Amino acid sequence: MKYAFYILSLFLVLLLNCDKNTGPLHPIIEEKVIFSNTIEDYRFLNNQFFFADSFYIATYESSFDPQTMEWIPPDGGLHRINKLEVWISSHPTDAYSVLGIAAVNPDTINRDSIQYYNEIKGEIIRTYFKQLVYPKDYLFDSEKGVIRINKSLETTHIIGVSYQTEGGLKRGIFGEEISKEQSHAVFKLVKPADLRPNYPSWELEMRNVYDIGIRNIPEKNLRIVVTYTDNAADLRIQPSNRKSFNYLLGLDRLNKDGEFIEGGDGYIDTRNENIFDLKNGLLIFPSPTPFSPP
Repeated sequence: MKYAFYILSLFLVLLLNCDKNTGPLHPIIEEKVIFSNTIEDYRFLNNQFFFADSFYIATYESSFDPQTMEWIPPDGGLHRINKLEVWISSHPTDAYSVLGIAAVNPDTINRDSIQYYNEIKGEIIRTYFKQLVYPKDYLFDSEKGVIRINKSLETTHIIGVSYQTEGGLKRGIFGEEISKEQSHAVFKLVKPADLRPNYPSWELEMRNVYDIGIRNIPEKNLRIVVTYTDNAADLRIQPSNRKSFNYLLGLDRLNKDGEFIEGGDGYIDTRNENIFDLKNGLLIFPSPTPFSPP
């Protein structure tokens, strides 16, 4: 079950041994807060993280083991991406720009006659594109089908991709297939200009990635508390089942030995790199829309 109106309270703590006489087996630890941040649920990182196609968002949440929150590739890895290119809208005079169409369903587009297709807002877009450079301009997770754009995007930018999977699925045209004789290209549309909820590609933007506000975080030093806020109270526990929102949202499922514990142990599972990117200071919820209504 998902919830709305949440606040993420984040703390970086310094762990202090308060009594040197207790010995290493039973240290008394004090936590001193050296950094704190508060993030409302709607302040996810936008215009930066995208799914390459609808399959990847459809299988994202269900591919997490509900106990350990380990991510297991769906379909035995057949949809693992072994080749991907990302293209961004450009000016016709830009170096290496090509005329192309980015479409929700690129398989229906004939690249030999793109001039005859009528544009449909949010679905079929004909413009000039240039290829982004990996890894300078973008990164991607080949198993999850997730793309991270490293450069600042404007709302007017259009993003298209071409990719190929281990199972042989190919969508879009790769740069090596573009020549002087056949200079038109076709891409899978990931982000149209002025992305809106009624556009088919709306779901491809990830809305579950949050900037913690600090980088290179020591594994044992991060504390996060998810609080549900209404006019009456600030709740850390769901009243109907007495489980913390940290547990329900997948942040706390394991004990210190890495074993599942019902209700969690009260500490977030910072060792889970699918959820916590401590180097870059990112929190990635295991649901693409963790705070949406049920």
